[in-house]
Amino acid sequence: MKRLIAIILALMIGTSVPLVIGDPNPDTEAFVRSPSPGICYKWEEPDYDTGTPEIEIMPNPYPDTTSVTINACVCDLNGPDDIQGVTARIMGPVLTLSDDELSSQFAYEYGPASATITDIPGDGVQFDFINLRNAEGTVFGDDFAVSEKAGGAYKIYPAYGTFGTYGDFSKYEKYSLKFENIGSTGASVNLKMNTGFTDPPQSGAYDTFWQTDWTGIGPGETKIVTLDFSSATVYNAMDDPVPANQTADGTPGVTVWRLDEVSDIGFQVCGESDESSASLKVSATGFTVKTIALLPDPSIDCTPYTCPCAQVDCWGYSGIFNMNPCDPAGHYTVVVVAKDNSDLESEPYENQFHYLSLKALTIDFDKVSFSGLPGSSDNPGTCSPPGVNNPLGTITSVGNDIIDVCMNGTDLEFNSNSIPIDPNLEADIDGTGYKVVKENGVDYTCWDVNLGCNQDATAEFRLDIPGLTPAGTYLGTISIWACTYPGP
Repeated sequence: MKRLIAIILALMIGTSVPLVIGDPNPDTEAFVRSPSPGICYKWEEPDYDTGTPEIEIMPNPYPDTTSVTINACVCDLNGPDDIQGVTARIMGPVLTLSDDELSSQFAYEYGPASATITDIPGDGVQFDFINLRNAEGTVFGDDFAVSEKAGGAYKIYPAYGTFGTYGDFSKYEKYSLKFENIGSTGASVNLKMNTGFTDPPQSGAYDTFWQTDWTGIGPGETKIVTLDFSSATVYNAMDDPVPANQTADGTPGVTVWRLDEVSDIGFQVCGESDESSASLKVSATGFTVKTIALLPDPSIDCTPYTCPCAQVDCWGYSGIFNMNPCDPAGHYTVVVVAKDNSDLESEPYENQFHYLSLKALTIDFDKVSFSGLPGSSDNPGTCSPPGVNNPLGTITSVGNDIIDVCMNGTDLEFNSNSIPIDPNLEADIDGTGYKVVKENGVDYTCWDVNLGCNQDATAEFRLDIPGLTPAGTYLGTISIWACTYPGP
């Protein structure tokens, strides 16, 4: 018995031939996936050349829009028919929120008050608050995970495996919203944001709260509130894992960190008194994130560019979007992605173009007329053709950069007689005070009015007529242009 067992064990140990049950020649099958499509290159037009290598777009004056064409060269190993679609996502330098984001993603987070959120016709979303407190804010916002509609870029975070969100706001410089008080009571608001994810391997110590100063908004007032990512007020940073970040609550002027980990974005509201109510219309302040489809465009020459996924040709795609003249100057980020018929996506291709600053104005008059007797002072001018507030003229900023107003002119002349412009012709812009249009030894005069895009200022003129000036019709010119106030 023992001998038989030993033989069986020896056979079992010594054999290397597996026991086969069934067909000894099974079929072998392997699925080889087609590579994802690729983006060979992309660029924007028209490129306004100021001598720099970057792409620059010059805005048209208000109210004309500026058409921007996005061009992309795309490739796919299976040929152009395998491309299901190509999209471009455009983000501006200043983050602002669309009506869709405010109405569908914003909700109560914490604080004593509550609100009804209504997407009203036209621009803006209405927030009707009740039970506000005067010294305790109530927060409304888009909590984790922040929606794609907020405008962040999609990012996968290796610390969390394959987890990804639209929480990367690192391409933005500021966050801005417009608040209009459409109620009968005042309110105060600030913008807020949280950065830093808190799930393991990170912890709650990574969470940091950022805000602006409080801004009061009286009934009928409209104000723009902006959180500057280079100068925010910080809270909840004393336990930050990075020692250099450990900052006392309420410290202003701090540069926001972990902008690629935005976990919450919104605003806070306080009432003018305890248990008060308020109605605010909240809206975007400029360029909101846009997503457009790029369509096949055989006119694009893609031969200079190489496909990143295979030795195949690249094919042209293009699409157009319009920029508003009031959209802020700065660097706009464009991300293009191609998708094939198997729903495989290319690696995102990202670049930036520079939307240039434009200082410009228009006036609604082409002549200023005066009448008076020799020796008379402060004769009022009449602007014609008449403006809205005749005899006032209207000056309108039509660019995306803040402007002040500057003027100069010539003496008024009739035959061999003249009325010197200095010191006799004066102007007042938007109630900032009368100044001589051109003083002796000074080429021009400026008024500090800080007009934003599509904002108006009134223009008033008056003329002193020196004694013994002969009767007649005296003619001269006034030049008016957009400028930066040089100071007193």
